[in-house]
Amino acid sequence: MTTMVFLELPGRNLNGGSHLSTGMQLDTGWHIHDMHQFQYAFDGMIEIEDAIARYLVPHQYAVWIPAGTRHRTRLQGGGSGSVFLRKGMIDADANRVSIIRVPPLMREMILESMRWPIMEGYDDETGNSFFTTFALLSKGWLANRTDLVLPTCADPRIGRIVEFTVQHLASASLEDVCNSVGMSARTLRRRFVSKMGLTWEEFRLRCRIFKAIELLENESLPILDIATQVGYKSQSAFAKSFKALLNDSPRAYRERRFGGEIPAQTTLEPAEWKPFLN
Repeated sequence: MTTMVFLELPGRNLNGGSHLSTGMQLDTGWHIHDMHQFQYAFDGMIEIEDAIARYLVPHQYAVWIPAGTRHRTRLQGGGSGSVFLRKGMIDADANRVSIIRVPPLMREMILESMRWPIMEGYDDETGNSFFTTFALLSKGWLANRTDLVLPTCADPRIGRIVEFTVQHLASASLEDVCNSVGMSARTLRRRFVSKMGLTWEEFRLRCRIFKAIELLENESLPILDIATQVGYKSQSAFAKSFKALLNDSPRAYRERRFGGEIPAQTTLEPAEWKPFLN
C-alpha cells in the first residue's frame, strides 16, 4: 500500500515562498502539500507523477502542481527552483497538474523569488507583495500548457500495450502491438482512446519525444543518432515531430540552455529532505 504524506509547509501564513534544489537525485515518494507549487527546471529534468499521468519537465520548463494534489517528484540532478503560493491565490480552473513553457518574465521572477525561502520564513511585506503579483500573472502563464504528458491507466490490457510500445519504441507498429496483446486493430484503437484519451499513435509519438529529450541531455550524442534511436528514419522527420510538441527544434532545444547562474540560497541537502518527506 502506498504511504501518503501531507506536507504542511512552514510558510502557510505567508502569500508564498521559494525553494532551491541543486544537484539532487531524489524520489520524494507520494505526498501532498498545502500550498500551490510551480517547479522550474534550471538544468537537468524533473519527472512528476499523479493519479492519472506522468509529466516530464525538461530544462527551462516548469510544472504547476495545485495544492492538495497527490503526487511524487523525481529529481534527476541539475537544479530546480520552486515557487509556493498560498491556496486560494490562483483561480479554481487551474486544478490539474500542467507542464508550461516558461516565458522570460516568469523565469526572472522565479530567480528573484529565491530571496524569500519558504523553509526559513520571512517577515517582509515586499515578499508578500511579490508573491501576490506572481499569482496574478500566473493565470496567463498557465494558459501556455504543453502536451509533455503520458496518461496512465489501471486496465491490464492497456498496460500491456503501453509496455510493448515502450520496449519497442523505435520499431513498434500497430500490427506488432495487436499481435503482442491478441487484439484487433479496431478494438485496440477504440479501447486505447477510451481509456487513455489519445490515440495509440499519439501516445507513441509522446513516448518517442520523452525519450529524445532524455537523450538530448547528452550533448555529445549526434541528433541523427537520437532520431534513429527513437524510431525516425530521418533527422528532418524527427525535427518536425519534436517541434510539433515543443515548438522548438531539437538543436535549438539543446543549445538554449539557461545561461545565468543558479541563484544562491540556503539549500537543504538530500539527507535533510528525506525526514521532511517521510
